[in-house]
Amino acid sequence: MTLTPEQLEAIGCKKIHWNPKINGGFFEYYVPTSGDGVGWNDSRLISVTFNGMEKPDHDFMVWLVSPRMRIGLRGVRTIEQFVLMYELLTGDTLEEK
Repeated sequence: MTLTPEQLEAIGCKKIHWNPKINGGFFEYYVPTSGDGVGWNDSRLISVTFNGMEKPDHDFMVWLVSPRMRIGLRGVRTIEQFVLMYELLTGDTLEEK
């Protein structure tokens, strides 16, 4: 089963609506790891965009995000893989709320 916005919200991901005035924009779901995750020096560590930069190749893309850089994690396609990636990178756990 592929990753959905509902699954991301269930594990506590925050949501950003980028560029809503440009063709409806796109959504990014993320887990902040420093600050609130959106400041210049903050880190989101792992995030998912739907209908954004990944189009037209993919419906969504999981990203490793740090200040001023992002790397696409094309192999992460399920909520279980997303949670595992987060846990491996941080040593913390994400649990459904």
